[in-house]
Amino acid sequence: MWVTIAVTAAEQLYKGTGRGEEKKQYVIDFLTKQGFKVDIAAIDALIESAVFELPESFSEKTNSIGVNTGEAV
Repeated sequence: MWVTIAVTAAEQLYKGTGRGEEKKQYVIDFLTKQGFKVDIAAIDALIESAVFELPESFSEKTNSIGVNTGEAV
C-alpha cells in the first residue's frame, strides 16, 4: 500500500520521460520517512508492481524505475 502511494505521488510530481531515477529516489525517500527499511534489491520489484496497478489516466507505461517504455496505455 505505501509503495503504491509513493509511486502514484512520484508519477504526479515528476511528469515526463527520462525522470525514472528521480521517481525512484522519491519512492525510497518516502518509504524511509514512513519508517520502512528499504531493501534496494527488492524496491524495483515493488515499484514495478505498483506502476502496473496505476490507473489508465497515466498516458504511458513505465518500467520498474519509471522509465518510459513507449507503450501507450
